[in-house]
Amino acid sequence: MDGKIQLRAKVTGITKIYENTAIADTLWQYTGTLDISGETKVTLPDSIFPKADLTYFIDCIFTNSNNEQKRTRLSATYLYNNTHVDFRASHDTLYITYPPEKRVPAMC
Repeated sequence: MDGKIQLRAKVTGITKIYENTAIADTLWQYTGTLDISGETKVTLPDSIFPKADLTYFIDCIFTNSNNEQKRTRLSATYLYNNTHVDFRASHDTLYITYPPEKRVPAMC
């Protein structure tokens, strides 16, 4: 399977800032090729997050060799001072929970 993936993480809201700093609306961008094994892993660097509590989304664009696209949007909350992270697998999806009442699929 020849194809590529484009990911873009953008801020949708800021609830608290812990340090006087500018926060860009685009946190991170990635473009790469899809693994021919059928599973492509991409790590979202923790260094992209500012010292703030915020909401963000990740736009995922998959393009195959016929130039057909599939788009998916994931939404999440980042809490700067949160120390509790819970992981749960269900079928083919890994759920990362922070705080415990908010579940976010980690796969596009």
